[in-house]
Amino acid sequence: MEIIEDSAVKKNFLKSATYDIAVIALISALLIAGKFVLQFIPNVEIVSSLITIFTCTLGIKRTLPAVLIFCLLDNLLYPFFFLVTIQYFIHFPLLCVLSKLIIRNNKPNLKYNIIFVLFIGLMALAFWIETPIINELFGFTKFMPTMIAGIPFMVPMLISNIAVLAILYLPLCKAVKRVGNRIGSKEKTEPKQIVD
Repeated sequence: MEIIEDSAVKKNFLKSATYDIAVIALISALLIAGKFVLQFIPNVEIVSSLITIFTCTLGIKRTLPAVLIFCLLDNLLYPFFFLVTIQYFIHFPLLCVLSKLIIRNNKPNLKYNIIFVLFIGLMALAFWIETPIINELFGFTKFMPTMIAGIPFMVPMLISNIAVLAILYLPLCKAVKRVGNRIGSKEKTEPKQIVD
């Protein structure tokens, strides 16, 4: 009887693990594609908004590994600069973790839309502040000149992040949830207890 129960547990585990790996790969690909599609417009990006939406709908267990894969692959697809790499590995995982801390349930609604619009604006400002801090820590530039020079880059990033999340948060959350449910069942089925 235990052998049948163990077999069912292993089958459910493999099904769940396979689903998670597929979703992680899909999220990673979407983050990379999102950055690639908008790369011709300086500092207009959708990655932050997508990370927030994926964390809210698919959970941190799937989104955080995908974010780390995105940060790693970014170094292979674009010219390597270690300060940018350090900032990406700090900023984007932090964005994912903080998004998870903000949400109390996985049901997207207007309240979360407003909260995340404010949150994503603060995170865009944080990205602007992180750059001069990291540059000064590694001795490349002084904090204040870098911060002032970053204003023209920060403004489009701030506006684009707020606009994307304000307009697309609810529709994208619903679409991602719908697709996620179609890809594979998220429910964890317990093996049937066999009574002798």
